[in-house]
Amino acid sequence: METILYPPTINYYLSYQRPQQLFKALNKIGYRIIFCNYNPEERTGYLKEIFQDFFVCSKINPYKISKLDKMPILWITYPPFASYLEQYPNKLLVFDAIDETSDEFESWQSGLDILRRKSDIIFASSKKLYNDNKLYKDNVFLCQNGTDYEYFSKAAEIFSEKPFDMPRNNNIIVGYYGAIATWINWAFVYNTAACNPDIDFIFIGSLFNMSRFPVRLPNVYYLGKKPYDKLINYLQYFDICFIPFKVTSMTNGCNPIKMYEYLSAGKIVIATDFAEAAGCEFINTIKSREYVMFGRIVKKLIDENNEDIKIKRKEFAKNNSWDERAKIVDEAIKKYLNKM
Repeated sequence: METILYPPTINYYLSYQRPQQLFKALNKIGYRIIFCNYNPEERTGYLKEIFQDFFVCSKINPYKISKLDKMPILWITYPPFASYLEQYPNKLLVFDAIDETSDEFESWQSGLDILRRKSDIIFASSKKLYNDNKLYKDNVFLCQNGTDYEYFSKAAEIFSEKPFDMPRNNNIIVGYYGAIATWINWAFVYNTAACNPDIDFIFIGSLFNMSRFPVRLPNVYYLGKKPYDKLINYLQYFDICFIPFKVTSMTNGCNPIKMYEYLSAGKIVIATDFAEAAGCEFINTIKSREYVMFGRIVKKLIDENNEDIKIKRKEFAKNNSWDERAKIVDEAIKKYLNKM
């Protein structure tokens, strides 16, 4: 059994992101996972086996875990971690390029050249990242984000009562969940909501580098962060799912996980025209200057919605599940190891 070691980078328990999802899918097909948790507030070390052969540890030497009987595959997602590579001996170094190192992620430039040079395999979460990294190395694979299809597809139908903090009227609901961050086009959100007072806009997520939610209008609701296992309780009531990102170098390199999660539920998705949304046949894109047209677009999409379209969206999402992404990773790793 091959072991993937993920050094302390993110908090496993804070939000369920690409590493957790992809590692869970890889664990299902036979990889041992050692996920070193990053949480500066933790005071004592621990080791927990959360699934069979999937370990979360903190403040202990992962190389002393009894299950680690041979050199692991070292998996890096945060380029500045390149400074610590020597502390983590490995049989294979994987760089998972998950974000464009510009704009909000410009600090990620540190270590990027080192990782590109030293990594054995690079996975890229978007076409732009694939093309960028292909300039430096041949062993680059497109492995876009995916969805926990079995979970999010449950929201295709109403299965529970409307959450208490959602509006109690019969307005159309346009919903977003994810980071409440500066890469969202807040001017577009404000203008769109102001021009459509009969549509309710729901935002769910943690504030990221922001001190407060930036839009105050009677039809815009910020519900805060919700646990992962409660997201579908809200998603089931979204008439339209929304991805109102700015169009920048960073967002053009972004392949949003929520895009596939929304489609898993068969939902109508409207996004601004950043590259990965514009390149997906099941995403309806809009330019930020077209906010006046938003209400008409929404009503037209709802009128044209039907079961056949919902099924096609769900089939697309199922074919883009984390299980399918794990197959890409598994094939690339085995091919490389077989040559060693």
